[in-house]
This record gives sequence, C-alpha cells and structure tokens, in this order.
Amino acid sequence: MSNALKMTMYGSLTSGTVPPITDAELNAYLNSLTCSGTRKELMRAALSLVGKVPYFWGGKSAPGWNEAWNTPRLVTSAGSSSTGTIRPYGLDCSGFTDWVYKTALGVSLLDGSWSQWDTTYAITEAELLPGDIGFMAAPGTVPVNHVLLYAGRGADGKQMWVHCSSGAGGVALNSPTYVTQFRRRKDIDLEADFTPMSMANILIVEDEKAMQDIIADYMRKGGHACFTADDGIDALVTLKNHPLDLMILDVMMPHLDGFSVCKMA
Repeated sequence: MSNALKMTMYGSLTSGTVPPITDAELNAYLNSLTCSGTRKELMRAALSLVGKVPYFWGGKSAPGWNEAWNTPRLVTSAGSSSTGTIRPYGLDCSGFTDWVYKTALGVSLLDGSWSQWDTTYAITEAELLPGDIGFMAAPGTVPVNHVLLYAGRGADGKQMWVHCSSGAGGVALNSPTYVTQFRRRKDIDLEADFTPMSMANILIVEDEKAMQDIIADYMRKGGHACFTADDGIDALVTLKNHPLDLMILDVMMPHLDGFSVCKMA
C-alpha cells in the first residue's frame, strides 16, 4: 500500500516498518535454540507474524492466519489515542501472546495482560526459556502494561523478545530493556519434545518466483514451515540437507525437471 493511500485511510503511516522474517531465517533461528520441541513451536508461531501483522489497540484473534489482518477497522476499545480512528487491523500485545499459545498449543492465555499474569507464575530472569512470558511491570503499577514472549539471546548476548508493539507498528523481534517481570504458563508441560501433527516441513520447487511466493505464503498461513528451490538441482540439495514431510514439485524446470527429481530423491 502506498504512503499516500495509508495517509488517506489511516491518517498516519504507522502500519509497521519491521521486515518479515524469511523462511530460511526462521528455520535457522529455530535450529539455533536449545530448548524443547514445544517451546520451538511457540517460537515458530510467534516469529511467523514478525513484520506481517500490525499493532491494533484491542486486537484479538482466533488461532491461525486471520484474513482480516491489515484491513481497515475502526478502533473501538477505549483508552488509546487511536480509539475512534481507522487503523489496519491486527493484534495488541496480549492478543499476540494469546494467539501464539492458541495457534501453537491450543491453549489460551486469556485476554488482557492482567489475566495473562494470573495464568502464569513467577520465575527468575536466569530461568527464562523461549516461550516464557515477560511483563513491563506488575499489573496495577503502570497505567498501560506490556506483555512479551522471550525468544532467547541474540548473537550479541542480549535478550530477544517477540511482541506486538505500538512503537514498532506491529509484531517485532528485538531487545527491549524495560522487561522487569518474568513468568511461565501454569499447567502446561513446556518441556515436551514434540511437533504438532498439523505442522509440516514443506519444500516448494518452482522456477516461477511469483507462483513460488503464492504457494509458500499459503502454506505459511496454515502454520507450516517452507523451504523453496528454483530448480531441480536446488531441490536435491535441500532434500539432502533438511528433513521434509512434503514436496510440491513443478514438472517443467531448468537444469533438471520434476520427473528426474522424483527419480533421484
């Protein structure tokens, strides 16, 4: 959407400037984490929205991709300077954390930072693991609180948090320094090492970039991890280096056609 159209529809350009995480970046990040499969699924769901879903005061959603995201909506929840204005629909901070848990594990954290505080228990900063929850402050001590998901440490050793931020304009992965409270969800075994049956590693082999992007985007919205290859040779290299559940394979491609890839895979 052009800046002129954003100004006409929303009165501002605050639809977010965070670039989306590519499939390769997402898979590399998950592979770098030393935690359980359950925690990695939380991170997969959380990172899948980075740069794709804007911040929207009062924004909540059912699990999975929401086609209403990024469409114009009236902000009806009270308490924000954006109340009564038109904004691209998305999530607020607690709506994001709740969406991640519902999408990855089928478990709700409930609505609002106060309710999410009540569904969690305190841990120390040293105990933090990916998928744990951080708060800017204890409920009732600040006018507006903020809730985030811990995502591990970056190459520089700083804590990484994925959250839906009004300052970033949407879902972002960064290193805010204002997190003071560290919590963990009650009554869930976050150390289980499994991958939900609904999740699959899919290789898309297609030499037409536009078609490749369409298929990959559709698969990602369904919660799947995607690898892409531009031709048969790239496909064989990917098959050798990554465990895959499904391959969507074009037939007519340069260098090596789809039938040959099937024979050699």
